[in-house]
Amino acid sequence: MKKQKKKKRNKAGKNRSNRKLKQIQRDEAGKEQRESGIKQKSIPSYQKRQDVKRVKEGKKNPIYYIKKGIGFIQESQVELRKVKWPTRKELIASTAMVLFLVLIVAAFLGLVDLGLIKLIKNIIQ
Repeated sequence: MKKQKKKKRNKAGKNRSNRKLKQIQRDEAGKEQRESGIKQKSIPSYQKRQDVKRVKEGKKNPIYYIKKGIGFIQESQVELRKVKWPTRKELIASTAMVLFLVLIVAAFLGLVDLGLIKLIKNIIQ
C-alpha cells in the first residue's frame, strides 16, 4: 500500500510540474507576440459571419487578400529577425567550398562522359 501512495504522489507532482511548464510556455508565447509587435485585433461577430458566408459561396472580398498579404509580410519580418546571418568571412568560406565542389563534380562527370563515349564508339566499330 505504501508503494501505491508514493506512485500517486509522483503522478500528482508530475501534473503540477506539467501545469507549470505549460503556463511558462504560454507566458513565453505571449511575450514573443508582444515583442514582435503583431497585434491581434478582435473581429466583430457579424464580420466573422460575413467572412464565413463568402467562403461558403466561393467569393472573397479583395480586402481579404489585402489582409492576408499584410499578415504574410508581418510574419516574414518576424522570422527574418530570428535569422542568424553569416559573417563576411563565413560567407566567403562557404562560397569557396561550394565552387570547389562544383568543379570537382563537373570534372568527374566530364571524365565519365568521355569514358562512355569511347566505350560506345569501340562497341559500334
